[in-house]
Amino acid sequence: MEDCFNGLKTIKFEVDGEGMITKMANMMSSLDGEIVKFNKNFNCVGEVEDWLRELEGHVSATLKYWLNE
Repeated sequence: MEDCFNGLKTIKFEVDGEGMITKMANMMSSLDGEIVKFNKNFNCVGEVEDWLRELEGHVSATLKYWLNE
């Protein structure tokens, strides 16, 4: 993620009942080690270019949500 987004290191995916990683992301971490829970889960499906573009807006919306709370 570091190469695509300035300051974003990773996103964390949910695990299903069988212990398998899903495509549903529920939090992100920064290069500084800060962890932020998404205000709404983000589904990483479809073409990578498309969901990465949508992820950018989702990250902004999540930060705006938590900063205004």
